[in-house]
Amino acid sequence: MTAEDFRAIVSGQRRTPSALVARALLRAVSIPYGAAVRARNFLYDHHLFRRHTLARAVISVGNITLGGTGKSPMIAYLADGLQRRGRRAAILSRGYGAERPDRVNDEAAELYERFPAVPHYQAIDRVGAGRRLLEEHPETEILLLDDGFQYRRLERTVDLVLIDATEPFGGGAIFPRGFLREPPTSLGRAEIVILTRTDLILPEEIETLRRKIRQYAPGALLCEAAHVPAALVEIAPDGRFARRALEEPGTALAPYRHDCFLFCGIGNPAGFSRTARRLGIEPVGTRFFPDHFPYTQEDINHLTEKAAAAGARRLLTTMKDLVKLRRLSFPLPCAALEINIRFRRGERELWERLSLIASGNPSN
Repeated sequence: MTAEDFRAIVSGQRRTPSALVARALLRAVSIPYGAAVRARNFLYDHHLFRRHTLARAVISVGNITLGGTGKSPMIAYLADGLQRRGRRAAILSRGYGAERPDRVNDEAAELYERFPAVPHYQAIDRVGAGRRLLEEHPETEILLLDDGFQYRRLERTVDLVLIDATEPFGGGAIFPRGFLREPPTSLGRAEIVILTRTDLILPEEIETLRRKIRQYAPGALLCEAAHVPAALVEIAPDGRFARRALEEPGTALAPYRHDCFLFCGIGNPAGFSRTARRLGIEPVGTRFFPDHFPYTQEDINHLTEKAAAAGARRLLTTMKDLVKLRRLSFPLPCAALEINIRFRRGERELWERLSLIASGNPSN
């Protein structure tokens, strides 16, 4: 079963008899999974499982659903904002999808492209990785914990949770019947909730979503943001990246409007597709791979053949994908959209709260 097949079955788009049976089986499997998640949270909530501390402020960026809510752009936004405010930040992440333990994964490679001076340690044991990071980089003032909402072994100063406004609650069911990693009631642990991709839904839908989140997290700061394409990054034959800012999107994107083929291996491919179409890009075809997909030259060859057969002259993907492709060859030009976070509501309040955390006084 491909990632596209799974999403079509879980979302209910596919209504064949076999899809109905598959959904029933997935719901049965989700029951013990959900019970295990609730039991684990109970043990942490009541301090029956130990939580470890690091001698720095920890800002956790996470979500309650599987897939792309915008964690990497948010980590980039925070790293940039902290740097501009004179704070020395570092990043801790699990490294899911890395090909080998000594290699960084796609998110880390993307962030390194943008912030080569920011230390970024990856390990399943992020407590141990954080201790090593602070030993080797004692100047670090703030730790950004990537995908940290479910990593409860590490105590955090603040939990910042992202919710994709276009798919807020993962189909309303726990994985594998839906895309929820834990129940929406878990939002009660969050101090900050940020709705992403709010530019892709109607204002009345945003207000309905805000009211629902308030039921789960009445005390949280609630912000709204959009994913904004900031640059077109093209990969040269030697593997180098050429970045073209999109202050004038028409100029940079003109060759991609009508004869490109979209592909990606991210958690929410529909979000990428919607972003491209909002820029006036009408792809001749699409191919979505599983999240963190480890591309090979054979995969690219098949992809290019499919794209060329559809009439494509160019390939367009995400930065998360492009950083894994620089050592492969492309018969067709390949580029990516670099995405930034832009706040539509709550940015000033967010930085007021984070400034208190950075100063070591989060309770004021």
